Amino acid sequence: MKLKTLFTTLTIIITFFNGLCQNDNFEITGKITNDYSGYIYLNYGNKTDSTLVMSKSFSFIGKVSYPIESFLHTKNGVTSESVLYLENSKMSVNVSINKKTVAINSIKGNKTALILSDLQSYFQQIESDSDFNVKLYEKLDTIITQNPKSQFSGTILSEIAADPIFSYQQVYNLFNKLDISTQRSEEIKSIKASLLKLKNIKVGTILKDFQLTDSKGKYINTKDLKKAILLIEFWATYCAPCREDNPKLVEIYTDYKEKGFEIYGVSFDLKKESWIKAIKDDNLYWTNTFAEKGSQSEAIKSLGIQQLPSNFLVDTNGKILSIDIKPADLRQYLERYLNSK
Repeated sequence: MKLKTLFTTLTIIITFFNGLCQNDNFEITGKITNDYSGYIYLNYGNKTDSTLVMSKSFSFIGKVSYPIESFLHTKNGVTSESVLYLENSKMSVNVSINKKTVAINSIKGNKTALILSDLQSYFQQIESDSDFNVKLYEKLDTIITQNPKSQFSGTILSEIAADPIFSYQQVYNLFNKLDISTQRSEEIKSIKASLLKLKNIKVGTILKDFQLTDSKGKYINTKDLKKAILLIEFWATYCAPCREDNPKLVEIYTDYKEKGFEIYGVSFDLKKESWIKAIKDDNLYWTNTFAEKGSQSEAIKSLGIQQLPSNFLVDTNGKILSIDIKPADLRQYLERYLNSK
Protein backbone atom coordinates (compact mmCIF):
# COMPACT_ATOMS: atom_id res chain seq x y z
CA MET A 1 0.00 0.00 0.00
CA LYS A 2 1.47 3.33 -1.06
CA LEU A 3 0.16 5.12 2.02
CA LYS A 4 2.36 2.89 4.19
CA THR A 5 5.37 3.85 2.06
CA LEU A 6 4.54 7.51 2.52
CA PHE A 7 4.31 7.01 6.29
CA THR A 8 7.75 5.40 6.26
CA THR A 9 9.19 8.37 4.39
CA LEU A 10 7.65 11.00 6.64
CA THR A 11 7.64 9.36 10.07
CA ILE A 12 11.14 10.46 11.00
CA ILE A 13 10.19 14.13 10.92
CA ILE A 14 7.63 13.80 13.72
CA THR A 15 9.65 11.91 16.29
CA PHE A 16 9.75 14.74 18.82
CA PHE A 17 6.75 16.90 18.09
CA ASN A 18 6.05 19.76 20.50
CA GLY A 19 3.48 22.54 20.76
CA LEU A 20 2.88 25.05 17.98
CA CYS A 21 3.57 28.73 17.80
CA GLN A 22 1.85 30.36 14.83
CA ASN A 23 3.73 33.22 13.15
CA ASP A 24 3.28 35.53 10.19
CA ASN A 25 6.31 33.84 8.67
CA PHE A 26 8.32 30.66 9.09
CA GLU A 27 11.48 30.43 11.14
CA ILE A 28 13.58 27.28 10.92
CA THR A 29 16.37 26.68 13.40
CA GLY A 30 18.48 23.68 12.48
CA LYS A 31 21.08 21.52 14.19
CA ILE A 32 23.36 19.08 12.38
CA THR A 33 24.36 15.95 14.27
CA ASN A 34 27.62 15.33 12.44
CA ASP A 35 30.50 17.54 11.26
CA TYR A 36 29.66 19.63 8.23
CA SER A 37 30.95 22.89 6.81
CA GLY A 38 29.46 24.81 3.92
CA TYR A 39 26.02 25.90 2.78
CA ILE A 40 22.70 24.17 3.19
CA TYR A 41 19.80 24.84 0.81
CA LEU A 42 16.03 24.96 1.23
CA ASN A 43 13.84 24.32 -1.81
CA TYR A 44 10.11 25.11 -1.77
CA GLY A 45 7.81 25.97 -4.64
CA ASN A 46 9.92 27.80 -7.20
CA LYS A 47 12.25 29.21 -4.56
CA THR A 48 15.67 28.18 -3.34
CA ASP A 49 17.20 29.73 -0.23
CA SER A 50 20.64 29.07 1.22
CA THR A 51 22.48 29.72 4.43
CA LEU A 52 25.97 29.06 5.77
CA VAL A 53 26.24 26.39 8.44
CA MET A 54 28.11 27.68 11.48
CA SER A 55 29.02 25.51 14.46
CA LYS A 56 26.69 22.79 13.17
CA SER A 57 23.75 25.26 13.18
CA PHE A 58 21.71 26.99 10.49
CA SER A 59 18.52 28.99 10.13
CA PHE A 60 16.00 30.07 7.50
CA ILE A 61 13.33 32.78 7.62
CA GLY A 62 10.59 33.29 5.05
CA LYS A 63 6.88 33.33 4.42
CA VAL A 64 4.44 30.97 2.74
CA SER A 65 0.76 31.39 1.90
CA TYR A 66 -0.09 27.77 2.73
CA PRO A 67 1.72 24.59 3.92
CA ILE A 68 4.08 23.72 1.10
CA GLU A 69 6.39 20.80 0.42
CA SER A 70 10.09 21.60 0.89
CA PHE A 71 13.43 19.82 0.89
CA LEU A 72 16.83 20.46 2.47
CA HIS A 73 19.98 19.64 0.53
CA THR A 74 23.65 20.54 0.13
CA LYS A 75 25.27 22.09 -2.94
CA ASN A 76 25.38 19.49 -5.70
CA GLY A 77 23.99 17.05 -3.17
CA VAL A 78 21.12 14.62 -3.31
CA THR A 79 17.71 15.95 -2.33
CA SER A 80 16.59 14.05 0.73
CA GLU A 81 13.42 11.94 0.64
CA SER A 82 12.64 13.48 4.04
CA VAL A 83 9.89 16.00 3.37
CA LEU A 84 9.37 19.12 5.45
CA TYR A 85 6.05 20.90 4.98
CA LEU A 86 6.79 24.58 5.47
CA GLU A 87 4.20 26.60 7.34
CA ASN A 88 4.31 29.93 9.13
CA SER A 89 5.54 28.84 12.55
CA LYS A 90 8.72 28.54 14.55
CA MET A 91 10.26 25.17 13.74
CA SER A 92 13.40 23.44 14.91
CA VAL A 93 14.87 20.54 12.97
CA ASN A 94 17.61 18.05 13.66
CA VAL A 95 19.37 16.71 10.58
CA SER A 96 22.32 14.56 9.61
CA ILE A 97 24.37 14.96 6.43
CA ASN A 98 26.08 11.93 4.95
CA LYS A 99 27.64 11.81 1.49
CA LYS A 100 25.89 15.06 0.58
CA THR A 101 22.47 13.66 1.50
CA VAL A 102 20.46 15.54 4.12
CA ALA A 103 18.22 13.41 6.34
CA ILE A 104 15.74 15.01 8.74
CA ASN A 105 15.82 13.15 12.06
CA SER A 106 13.22 15.17 13.96
CA ILE A 107 11.16 18.34 13.85
CA LYS A 108 9.33 20.45 16.42
CA GLY A 109 6.66 23.12 15.97
CA ASN A 110 4.95 21.90 12.80
CA LYS A 111 1.17 21.45 12.45
CA THR A 112 1.45 19.17 9.43
CA ALA A 113 3.67 16.84 11.43
CA LEU A 114 0.91 16.58 14.05
CA ILE A 115 -1.68 15.78 11.37
CA LEU A 116 0.59 13.09 9.95
CA SER A 117 1.30 11.60 13.36
CA ASP A 118 -2.41 11.43 14.15
CA LEU A 119 -3.20 9.89 10.74
CA GLN A 120 -0.50 7.27 11.10
CA SER A 121 -1.71 6.24 14.56
CA TYR A 122 -5.29 6.08 13.35
CA PHE A 123 -4.30 4.04 10.29
CA GLN A 124 -2.57 1.45 12.47
CA GLN A 125 -5.57 1.37 14.81
CA ILE A 126 -8.15 0.63 12.07
CA GLU A 127 -6.05 -1.32 9.54
CA SER A 128 -7.61 -4.67 10.46
CA ASP A 129 -11.17 -3.40 10.85
CA SER A 130 -13.85 -4.68 8.48
CA ASP A 131 -14.98 -1.10 7.85
CA PHE A 132 -11.41 0.16 7.31
CA ASN A 133 -12.35 1.81 4.01
CA VAL A 134 -15.19 3.83 5.52
CA LYS A 135 -13.16 4.96 8.54
CA LEU A 136 -10.12 5.95 6.48
CA TYR A 137 -12.31 7.86 4.03
CA GLU A 138 -13.96 9.80 6.85
CA LYS A 139 -10.55 10.60 8.35
CA LEU A 140 -9.14 11.88 5.06
CA ASP A 141 -12.33 13.79 4.41
CA THR A 142 -11.81 15.65 7.68
CA ILE A 143 -8.13 16.36 6.96
CA ILE A 144 -8.73 17.67 3.45
CA THR A 145 -11.83 19.66 4.44
CA GLN A 146 -9.88 21.40 7.18
CA ASN A 147 -6.68 21.81 5.12
CA PRO A 148 -7.71 22.24 1.46
CA LYS A 149 -4.72 24.46 0.58
CA SER A 150 -2.08 22.29 2.24
CA GLN A 151 0.13 20.38 -0.18
CA PHE A 152 0.15 17.56 2.36
CA SER A 153 -3.56 17.03 1.60
CA GLY A 154 -2.77 16.73 -2.10
CA THR A 155 0.08 14.31 -1.49
CA ILE A 156 -1.98 12.04 0.75
CA LEU A 157 -4.85 11.94 -1.74
CA SER A 158 -2.48 11.31 -4.65
CA GLU A 159 -0.90 8.37 -2.84
CA ILE A 160 -4.11 6.73 -1.70
CA ALA A 161 -5.94 7.32 -4.99
CA ALA A 162 -3.26 5.23 -6.73
CA ASP A 163 -4.19 2.28 -4.49
CA PRO A 164 -7.51 0.54 -5.17
CA ILE A 165 -8.77 1.37 -1.68
CA PHE A 166 -11.39 3.97 -2.52
CA SER A 167 -14.03 4.01 -5.22
CA TYR A 168 -14.15 6.53 -8.04
CA GLN A 169 -16.85 8.50 -6.23
CA GLN A 170 -14.90 8.63 -2.97
CA VAL A 171 -11.73 9.92 -4.64
CA TYR A 172 -13.79 12.33 -6.74
CA ASN A 173 -15.46 13.74 -3.61
CA LEU A 174 -12.13 14.25 -1.84
CA PHE A 175 -10.54 15.76 -4.94
CA ASN A 176 -13.31 18.35 -5.16
CA LYS A 177 -12.48 19.52 -1.64
CA LEU A 178 -8.85 20.31 -2.53
CA ASP A 179 -7.81 23.81 -3.47
CA ILE A 180 -6.07 22.73 -6.68
CA SER A 181 -4.53 26.19 -7.16
CA THR A 182 -2.09 25.45 -4.31
CA GLN A 183 -1.29 21.82 -5.13
CA ARG A 184 1.73 20.52 -7.01
CA SER A 185 0.97 19.85 -10.67
CA GLU A 186 2.43 16.34 -10.38
CA GLU A 187 -0.05 15.45 -7.65
CA ILE A 188 -3.04 16.82 -9.59
CA LYS A 189 -1.96 14.91 -12.69
CA SER A 190 -1.61 11.73 -10.63
CA ILE A 191 -5.04 12.11 -9.00
CA LYS A 192 -6.72 12.73 -12.36
CA ALA A 193 -5.01 9.64 -13.78
CA SER A 194 -6.24 7.62 -10.81
CA LEU A 195 -9.78 8.91 -11.31
CA LEU A 196 -9.70 7.90 -14.95
CA LYS A 197 -8.46 4.44 -14.02
CA LEU A 198 -11.03 4.01 -11.24
CA LYS A 199 -13.83 5.05 -13.58
CA ASN A 200 -12.88 2.80 -16.50
CA ILE A 201 -10.92 -0.10 -15.00
CA LYS A 202 -12.41 -1.89 -12.02
CA VAL A 203 -13.23 -5.34 -10.74
CA GLY A 204 -15.91 -6.92 -12.89
CA THR A 205 -15.04 -5.05 -16.09
CA ILE A 206 -13.21 -6.55 -19.07
CA LEU A 207 -9.50 -5.80 -19.40
CA LYS A 208 -8.57 -5.16 -23.01
CA ASP A 209 -5.97 -7.55 -24.42
CA PHE A 210 -2.57 -6.17 -25.37
CA GLN A 211 0.76 -7.45 -26.67
CA LEU A 212 4.39 -6.69 -25.88
CA THR A 213 7.69 -8.27 -26.89
CA ASP A 214 9.64 -10.91 -24.98
CA SER A 215 13.43 -11.06 -24.59
CA LYS A 216 13.78 -12.33 -28.17
CA GLY A 217 11.62 -9.60 -29.67
CA LYS A 218 8.60 -11.84 -30.22
CA TYR A 219 5.19 -10.31 -29.57
CA ILE A 220 3.16 -12.10 -26.91
CA ASN A 221 -0.53 -11.32 -26.55
CA THR A 222 -2.30 -11.63 -23.21
CA LYS A 223 -5.22 -13.42 -24.87
CA ASP A 224 -2.92 -16.34 -25.73
CA LEU A 225 -2.25 -17.04 -22.05
CA LYS A 226 -5.73 -17.18 -20.60
CA LYS A 227 -6.16 -20.63 -19.13
CA ALA A 228 -8.30 -20.30 -16.03
CA ILE A 229 -6.72 -17.33 -14.28
CA LEU A 230 -4.05 -14.93 -15.57
CA LEU A 231 -2.01 -12.57 -13.41
CA ILE A 232 -0.64 -9.62 -15.37
CA GLU A 233 2.22 -8.35 -13.21
CA PHE A 234 3.91 -4.96 -13.77
CA TRP A 235 7.33 -4.67 -12.17
CA ALA A 236 10.94 -3.49 -12.58
CA THR A 237 14.33 -4.61 -11.33
CA TYR A 238 14.86 -1.30 -9.49
CA CYS A 239 11.58 -1.76 -7.56
CA ALA A 240 12.50 -3.28 -4.18
CA PRO A 241 8.94 -4.42 -3.30
CA CYS A 242 8.75 -6.11 -6.71
CA ARG A 243 11.92 -8.09 -6.08
CA GLU A 244 10.64 -9.04 -2.63
CA ASP A 245 7.42 -10.37 -4.16
CA ASN A 246 9.14 -12.37 -6.92
CA PRO A 247 10.12 -15.41 -4.79
CA LYS A 248 6.57 -15.58 -3.43
CA LEU A 249 5.13 -15.45 -6.95
CA VAL A 250 7.55 -18.16 -8.08
CA GLU A 251 6.27 -20.45 -5.30
CA ILE A 252 2.65 -19.71 -6.19
CA TYR A 253 3.29 -20.27 -9.90
CA THR A 254 5.00 -23.58 -9.18
CA ASP A 255 2.06 -24.75 -7.10
CA TYR A 256 -0.71 -23.70 -9.48
CA LYS A 257 0.62 -23.58 -13.05
CA GLU A 258 -0.61 -27.12 -13.73
CA LYS A 259 -4.03 -26.25 -12.37
CA GLY A 260 -4.71 -23.44 -14.82
CA PHE A 261 -2.77 -20.42 -13.54
CA GLU A 262 -0.48 -18.26 -15.66
CA ILE A 263 1.58 -15.10 -15.22
CA TYR A 264 2.28 -12.44 -17.83
CA GLY A 265 5.13 -10.27 -16.58
CA VAL A 266 5.58 -6.71 -17.84
CA SER A 267 8.87 -4.97 -17.07
CA PHE A 268 9.21 -1.19 -16.84
CA ASP A 269 13.00 -1.37 -16.75
CA LEU A 270 15.09 1.25 -18.48
CA LYS A 271 17.63 -1.30 -19.69
CA LYS A 272 16.76 -4.67 -21.20
CA GLU A 273 20.02 -6.12 -19.91
CA SER A 274 18.97 -5.51 -16.28
CA TRP A 275 15.57 -7.06 -16.96
CA ILE A 276 16.97 -10.19 -18.63
CA LYS A 277 19.48 -10.68 -15.82
CA ALA A 278 16.74 -10.35 -13.17
CA ILE A 279 14.58 -12.93 -14.96
CA LYS A 280 17.43 -15.41 -14.58
CA ASP A 281 18.46 -14.35 -11.08
CA ASP A 282 14.90 -14.46 -9.72
CA ASN A 283 13.99 -17.62 -11.67
CA LEU A 284 10.96 -16.01 -13.32
CA TYR A 285 10.05 -18.85 -15.65
CA TRP A 286 6.68 -17.53 -16.78
CA THR A 287 6.04 -15.29 -19.81
CA ASN A 288 8.07 -12.09 -19.50
CA THR A 289 7.63 -9.01 -21.68
CA PHE A 290 9.22 -5.58 -21.88
CA ALA A 291 7.42 -2.20 -21.99
CA GLU A 292 10.05 0.04 -23.52
CA LYS A 293 8.39 3.29 -22.45
CA GLY A 294 7.04 1.98 -19.17
CA SER A 295 3.50 3.04 -18.33
CA GLN A 296 3.52 5.32 -21.37
CA SER A 297 4.05 2.43 -23.79
CA GLU A 298 1.25 2.62 -26.34
CA ALA A 299 0.02 -0.93 -25.70
CA ILE A 300 -0.65 -0.31 -22.00
CA LYS A 301 -0.96 3.46 -21.70
CA SER A 302 -4.74 3.27 -21.21
CA LEU A 303 -4.27 1.07 -18.10
CA GLY A 304 -3.00 4.04 -16.09
CA ILE A 305 -0.26 2.18 -14.20
CA GLN A 306 1.10 4.63 -11.61
CA GLN A 307 3.02 2.43 -9.20
CA LEU A 308 5.09 -0.72 -9.03
CA PRO A 309 4.33 -3.44 -8.37
CA SER A 310 0.87 -3.37 -9.93
CA ASN A 311 -1.23 -6.18 -11.31
CA PHE A 312 -4.53 -7.37 -12.69
CA LEU A 313 -5.96 -10.81 -12.04
CA VAL A 314 -8.31 -11.81 -14.89
CA ASP A 315 -10.32 -14.88 -15.90
CA THR A 316 -10.52 -16.59 -19.29
CA ASN A 317 -12.90 -13.95 -20.57
CA GLY A 318 -10.66 -11.09 -19.50
CA LYS A 319 -12.93 -10.08 -16.62
CA ILE A 320 -10.98 -8.42 -13.82
CA LEU A 321 -11.15 -10.48 -10.64
CA SER A 322 -8.79 -8.36 -8.56
CA ILE A 323 -6.50 -5.33 -8.85
CA ASP A 324 -3.10 -5.10 -7.15
CA ILE A 325 -3.59 -8.36 -5.29
CA LYS A 326 -0.83 -9.28 -2.82
CA PRO A 327 0.91 -12.69 -3.03
CA ALA A 328 -0.68 -13.99 0.17
CA ASP A 329 -4.17 -13.02 -1.02
CA LEU A 330 -3.43 -14.42 -4.47
CA ARG A 331 -2.59 -17.81 -3.01
CA GLN A 332 -5.81 -17.86 -0.99
CA TYR A 333 -7.82 -16.88 -4.06
CA LEU A 334 -6.26 -19.57 -6.23
CA GLU A 335 -6.74 -22.13 -3.47
CA ARG A 336 -10.45 -21.44 -3.39
CA TYR A 337 -11.02 -20.93 -7.11
CA LEU A 338 -8.85 -23.58 -8.75
CA ASN A 339 -9.32 -26.32 -6.17
CA SER A 340 -13.06 -25.97 -6.54
CA LYS A 341 -12.84 -26.81 -10.23
